[in-house]
Amino acid sequence: MVKDIDFKESFLGWLEEITFGKKELYYKVIEDTKLNRFSIYLYTYTYRYCISCGRRYLGCTVSRRTSIAGEDWYVSAIDLLKQTTGTIEKPKVQPTLVVDGNFCMQTWELIKNEIIKHELEQICDCVACKEESLVVDENI
Repeated sequence: MVKDIDFKESFLGWLEEITFGKKELYYKVIEDTKLNRFSIYLYTYTYRYCISCGRRYLGCTVSRRTSIAGEDWYVSAIDLLKQTTGTIEKPKVQPTLVVDGNFCMQTWELIKNEIIKHELEQICDCVACKEESLVVDENI
């Protein structure tokens, strides 16, 4: 466990290994000083990761920033909101828990690994892609 005084400093140090120490470019911090905790928001093209940190807790949730192909919940939810409340607010989507546990380096490593697994894209296995990779460029 990390001492109460330096848990934020410790976490920001761990975070530097994936953000190159450039806070303003890669994440934002939201602090709750009354409860002595804070959240870090990391953004990718498709997802938003929220890492919650407290003296004894470290956890991460993920939510989509965009809809996926064939997903029509947004339109249906807006129609329903218009009919029932007369408002057109964007419906809230419950984030998915990725990892949570004690505030320690082991939990941080699990969170990083899950984010990487979540972000990896499957390589295309189509014939055209295979043929393209076999083409040799003599200028290289």
